[in-house]
Amino acid sequence: MSQDNKLLVLGGAGAMGRVAVKTILGTTTFSSITIADRAFEAARKFAYELGDPRVKAIGLDVNDANDLHAALGGADVVISTVGPYYRFGTTVLRAAIDSRTHYLDICDDWQPTIEMLALDDEAKAAGMSAIIGGGASPGISNLLAVKAAAVLDRVDTLHTVWGTGKRAADDDVVENSAVLHHFLAMVIGQIRVQREGAQVDVRPLQRLVIDFPGIGRVPVHTIGHPEPISLPRRFPSLRHSVNAMDMPRGIISVLKSVGRQVETRRIGFDDAVGYVGKVFAQSDTLGLSAALREAARFTWGAAVEIATRKKYLPMLSAYAEGLRQGRPVRVGVSMRGEVPGGMAAMTCVPTAIMAEMLMAGEVERRGAFAPEAGVDPDRFFVRLAPFTTTPTPEGSLLRTVQEEAA
Repeated sequence: MSQDNKLLVLGGAGAMGRVAVKTILGTTTFSSITIADRAFEAARKFAYELGDPRVKAIGLDVNDANDLHAALGGADVVISTVGPYYRFGTTVLRAAIDSRTHYLDICDDWQPTIEMLALDDEAKAAGMSAIIGGGASPGISNLLAVKAAAVLDRVDTLHTVWGTGKRAADDDVVENSAVLHHFLAMVIGQIRVQREGAQVDVRPLQRLVIDFPGIGRVPVHTIGHPEPISLPRRFPSLRHSVNAMDMPRGIISVLKSVGRQVETRRIGFDDAVGYVGKVFAQSDTLGLSAALREAARFTWGAAVEIATRKKYLPMLSAYAEGLRQGRPVRVGVSMRGEVPGGMAAMTCVPTAIMAEMLMAGEVERRGAFAPEAGVDPDRFFVRLAPFTTTPTPEGSLLRTVQEEAA
């Protein structure tokens, strides 16, 4: 029997929202699921295809405050997949607080994360929980970081890392303009990180070598993401925290090149988004000279990696340094498998799981917070294991390796 809990999924007809809806339908957590989308016909068609009496569709533009508040008023929980979050994140969260509706999102922009976490007291006063960044990164990455930090008596350094391994780029990145928009925004201008115990703004794509236990020294590059914003709030002793990506050197070279062109206004941001997508797809429509330049960067990057025998980290991992029993130790935590189905599944299956945990009383904290501040990582990963490709028994999804540091 379904419990009498009502779920609203904003952007529910989009690539991300669809995964959240389908995952929730596999449970009896919610008696009613409303797919809300600006594209009403797409939402109606999706609801019809699902063929579940619990599901209905409505047309909703989150810019319409009256319609947004009305929809939230009829829900116990809202999952917002409406981006970009620097435009809509705080607006939707404020509406959820006004409606006293529990809230989850997949925000992966660091600037609005700061704004939304600042609403913690207001959310507490409303008696509701707002989980900011409950996807893959941030989301799974934050909880991997908690597991890494738990090995130590004192944690000084805590980094989260993601990447595609040796693949040039995921199809989700190449084909989704919103993903490409975010991808490029992460590596332009200034980003915020934790350095020497303080939040500072620095240039992105700085090279960092991580001596990851069980793997060895791996070069990664910093990007703008929410993890170094929220993790120091959970671990006040943190001296250093960044989010970084472990990707082929050719991709890094292209991103640096395009970023410089945007910053010097030689190319507009929207044009740069399309350009990067075509480069990743190795399209011939770039024009001969541009295609040759970027092909050269890819080729040079690949040659360097072959010569140096570059190692790659798992798709999502966390790295910690600190003290254990008075001795310096470094810790690496990663998943043994991944959630199949591309970026959308890797992102929104975790969101659906956190919504279920919230309704099951497994998330007791009230206020606005990142996953590491209110979601139990052990319970989360047990729930996530059946959705992954890992062949290991349930409960052993994670691989934790620790080594004494020099």
